[in-house]
Amino acid sequence: MLAFITLALALAGDCPDCDRSSPEVEPPVVSLRVLTAQKSTDTGLLRYEVILTNRSTAKAFDVKVKLDLPDKTTLHASSIEPTRQQNLLIWNIGTMPGQCQRKLEVTLKTTADGPIETCFRVAYEHGVCVTTTAACKPPTKADDEKLPPPKSAGQLSIVKIGPARQGMGTPILYSITVTNSGRVPLQDVQIDDIFPPNAVYVPGSADQNGQLQGPEGKKMQWRLGTMLPNESRTVTFKVRPTQVGTYLNVANAQGLDIDGQRVLSKDSTSTTDISGMATIYMEVKDTVDPLFVGGTTMYTILVRNTGTAAATNIHMIGEVPPGMSVLRIGPAPEADASAFRSGDQRINFANFTLLPRQEKTFSVEVRADRAALHRFRSTLTADVLDPSKPPLQEEETTTVVNEKPPDSLSKLNKPEDLLTNAVPK
Repeated sequence: MLAFITLALALAGDCPDCDRSSPEVEPPVVSLRVLTAQKSTDTGLLRYEVILTNRSTAKAFDVKVKLDLPDKTTLHASSIEPTRQQNLLIWNIGTMPGQCQRKLEVTLKTTADGPIETCFRVAYEHGVCVTTTAACKPPTKADDEKLPPPKSAGQLSIVKIGPARQGMGTPILYSITVTNSGRVPLQDVQIDDIFPPNAVYVPGSADQNGQLQGPEGKKMQWRLGTMLPNESRTVTFKVRPTQVGTYLNVANAQGLDIDGQRVLSKDSTSTTDISGMATIYMEVKDTVDPLFVGGTTMYTILVRNTGTAAATNIHMIGEVPPGMSVLRIGPAPEADASAFRSGDQRINFANFTLLPRQEKTFSVEVRADRAALHRFRSTLTADVLDPSKPPLQEEETTTVVNEKPPDSLSKLNKPEDLLTNAVPK
């Protein structure tokens, strides 16, 4: 403790080179605040709002925001374009005057599953600004002509957000936010959005009076009028994908400053991967109904993929009602793959895959052993079907009688026709 006191006295001793009358300069204090949702969206997008505040009266020079991208994460969109150093993103904010605030909007895209720690850092320099009054002659007109023209204070930034992944059957919802990030009001602000040729605008989906432009109908435009400094506007609209693939959407904004100079934003892009969707259709029919005891009929099962993607791991079960015996299963390879044994009432068909617009037909020939109202049931499961919901089922009812039914119910002229008509459709 004694040593510490001695050192403190030494540090507080005489300083012959110091000017004690010099005023102390207040150092800048730049705080960082990050706002984000607790969970990411279903599309894997993480949205952050970074707010920088210079809480002192002194200027902070060369302010930078830094971010080391987490694993399995990429930059999706940003209101200010950063520089990159491998996996490090750096946003150059520049000089922040005292009592000044800046806002940065960042959207990341991730394929990670679980908590993601995203650490934004701020760095800045402390400097001293002094003002000196100099006596000089007034500038002449010739001197003024040599000076470079002043830069416009108008600035527009735009952020385009869309889903990273989506199925073929669902329209794509796009959101576009434009901000007057300059120091002066801007007039005649408009947003232009060009969407890909393999997409169709959903009529009536654009808000804020968005209008479809161009002969090809692939451009949306919004006229927003005047925007004040730091004012933001957000518009939305939908397009419907027409085929599987990657969809690139480009948006930009423009306006006029107080001098009538045109102010342009940088392009903001959004990509969406559209995957196909399989849709399964199934129907069951019999070839003879009604029929006599001892007669035969053929149940045909048609399975068709009416979607735009392959339907995989399709598994089908045929349930033959009691009172009927299985005579034959078709096509021939399915009879072997089903491992069916004579006397069983359940047929497990081998798993199969259907490509888009592809179909497959199965047949089960049965003999009626007793008179009754028989119901043949076909049950189908597949990867494309929701496992939390019941499987797909279809039934076909067949009437079996002991003797020839009245003419109003019979489809046959004589019992022998049961054999000649028992042909799969």
